[in-house]
Amino acid sequence: MLLIFRVCSFVFIGGVSSTFIFESIHEQSKCIGNIAYSLILYGNRFSNPETQDTEKLDEASRVLRQCASLLNARTYGIKKYRFFEFLKVVRK
Repeated sequence: MLLIFRVCSFVFIGGVSSTFIFESIHEQSKCIGNIAYSLILYGNRFSNPETQDTEKLDEASRVLRQCASLLNARTYGIKKYRFFEFLKVVRK
């Protein structure tokens, strides 16, 4: 009976911890992909700022700031980020 309890608790704790850790890392990876997408999408606005309207530049700036803030939040959401960075599980 004790063995069954230990196995069940190990499986439960392992499953919960891996879900929290790997889900957070996956969310961070999606956020990095979204930033790459936004940089390509709005790249022409930043490479030629004098030919763009200020509204378009403000929109691109707002979107990129939102992406940067979200990446910062996702990174802080990963517990023991420095440890996973040392193991090369997450990006520097």
